[in-house]
Amino acid sequence: MVHTDLNRKGVVWKKVGMRTSLPIGCELTKIADKHREILRVLQ
Repeated sequence: MVHTDLNRKGVVWKKVGMRTSLPIGCELTKIADKHREILRVLQ
């Protein structure tokens, strides 16, 4: 349950990051990628 919630948030952050050309967008994309890495390790 928690994993899917985290993954959903990661996807949302990634979308926001892609749309936003500001530095914060890049940060959000990095966070999303980190979340995905963590999820991969947990599975």
